[in-house]
Amino acid sequence: MATYILLLLEPRHDELTTFQKWRKEVLFASLEFTSSLYLDAVDPVSPTNIYRHLNIYRLNNDALPTHSDIEKHLKSHLRDGPLARYHWQLHRYINELRQSQLTTATVITVGMTIPQEADADQELNQWYDKEHIPGLATVPGWLAGTRLQLMHASDSNVEWVAPYVAIHEWGDPNELGGDMWNKAVMTPWTERISELQTAPMHRRVWKMSI
Repeated sequence: MATYILLLLEPRHDELTTFQKWRKEVLFASLEFTSSLYLDAVDPVSPTNIYRHLNIYRLNNDALPTHSDIEKHLKSHLRDGPLARYHWQLHRYINELRQSQLTTATVITVGMTIPQEADADQELNQWYDKEHIPGLATVPGWLAGTRLQLMHASDSNVEWVAPYVAIHEWGDPNELGGDMWNKAVMTPWTERISELQTAPMHRRVWKMSI
């Protein structure tokens, strides 16, 4: 089973050029990850969107460092590297649908909070599997969707930490936000899922880092 590290980063103001190279080549160079995404935010800055850079690592569980090792490693870069602050999360892989190997251009991450009850969890899973992901798969430019469940957060008290996260990858061009996308996501079942949520959905928009 795979585990994901989601690492939100903010560099020192005078270190952005160094940071972009460092985050890809130095930060977790020793990790044996099976895939990675390096993303820069394109959504507006807000109290819940303070981090503008996201690294996503997929690892096999036998290569997963301990929580304390991750924290120790990041703190060392706060002291000696271009990093101003960070937040990290470990997630358990739930499932993925990938219908294209085209190059990812845009990534949407969606955090959802629902009651920790079997019925609510089942409803969420059925919605994703039977309607939401199949619907998005009909929208031109949608490449893949990955579902994750939170295992650990470096700070669980921040309001935008959610127990479930979906990662949607889009190519370029795409119809994200267009008529077909609206048809796929604006449904009665989606409304029922929205009513289940006990905290605001946390949606972020990212571009692949160059």
